[in-house]
Amino acid sequence: MHRRTRIEHTSGTSESAVHALMTTEVGIPVVMGLLARVNPLVLTVMGGAAVAHGATAVYDVSLRRR
Repeated sequence: MHRRTRIEHTSGTSESAVHALMTTEVGIPVVMGLLARVNPLVLTVMGGAAVAHGATAVYDVSLRRR
């Protein structure tokens, strides 16, 4: 599997940066949900973060692998 995904070209600093970005995209809404009063603004941020996280995941598994 590693040979097919060319892990030697797709891992490293850029891979770590993408995962750090994805962690941030999840962490911000979780912290907001724990600390803030849930209102339409918080729900909008959570929804936007979910969309951003999904887009980053698609980028990570498909577009970057070529």
